[in-house]
Amino acid sequence: MNIRNMLVKMATVSVLALSGANAHASIGFPATICQKVGTLGTYSTYKGSVSNGSTTDTLTVTCPLPSYFSTAGWVSAYFQAFDRSSSNVTCTLRKQSVPYSGDIDDTAVGTASTTGNDSSHVQSPSFGSFYLDTGVALFADCTIPPLSNGWYNHLIAFYIN
Repeated sequence: MNIRNMLVKMATVSVLALSGANAHASIGFPATICQKVGTLGTYSTYKGSVSNGSTTDTLTVTCPLPSYFSTAGWVSAYFQAFDRSSSNVTCTLRKQSVPYSGDIDDTAVGTASTTGNDSSHVQSPSFGSFYLDTGVALFADCTIPPLSNGWYNHLIAFYIN
C-alpha cells in the first residue's frame, strides 16, 4: 500500500470517527502533518513548520487534512508559508473519498502559490471556496523550493473554514 492510499484511509477514518464535531468550525493543522514524497529534497522541521534543507532539489510533500465536518457545505482553505526564494511554495488541494468498493475518487479543488522573495512576511495563499461533502478527506500536495542564499523556505500551516 503506498503512502497516499494509507493517508487517505487514515484521514477518512478520522473524519468518520469525529463526525459529531462542530460543523464548519475553523480548524488548522501544522505543516508537520505532511510527509515527504519521493527522494528529492531534504525534509526538516522547525517549530511546527516543514522546510527544505536541500541546496539543489525541490521537496515534495503530501499533507492529510481531516475536515471533521458533520454536515456538507461550502468551506474555504488556505496555507501559510515563508518563501524566501525566487521559486514559489505551491500547494494543490485535493478532495478524496474512499468508497467501500472501487477506486479512490480524487478531485483537485485548486492550486495556490506564494509570490516568492519575501524574507520578512508570512504569506497566506488561498485555495478559495469549494463544496465539501461529509466523509471526504482533504489532502494538499506541496512543493517547497531549496535553500535560497542560505535561507530556508517554510511551509507553516493549513486552515479550513
